[in-house]
Amino acid sequence: MLNQAMSDRAVERIVLVYPNAGQDVLGINVGLPLSILYVGTALKEAGYQVTILDQRVQTNFDALLADAVRSKPVFVGISSMTGYQIGYGLSIARAVREYDSQVPIVWGGVHPTSILIPLCATPLWTWSSSTRGRDGSGAGPGDGFQERS
Repeated sequence: MLNQAMSDRAVERIVLVYPNAGQDVLGINVGLPLSILYVGTALKEAGYQVTILDQRVQTNFDALLADAVRSKPVFVGISSMTGYQIGYGLSIARAVREYDSQVPIVWGGVHPTSILIPLCATPLWTWSSSTRGRDGSGAGPGDGFQERS
């Protein structure tokens, strides 16, 4: 189904989102969004146009997300650790569904990789990573992803 979604979209854009992690110290964030930077690099090398959004540092995040989703990406990827970040990620997924109810939402990161079942029960999930540290190019169901059945 992921490969079908990729072939159905005329423009091969992918949106990767790093939600607020709730770990800022005095308004200064404590690290780079390496999870989406790694995946984004592999996708770019595979020929996709990748938009990286970081909710922690982009003051106009909501408008950027709306524009990115309305550009009809192949999918929107959301990275999430367990804790505050999953709540921010779910809010972002709800906004994505408001902007485009059909765009696939792919979850990655520690939380969806290890605690998949509660996330699967929501309409805010299409696929999630089921393996760690893969080359993001060409992955699809059966190749490091769990798909909604």
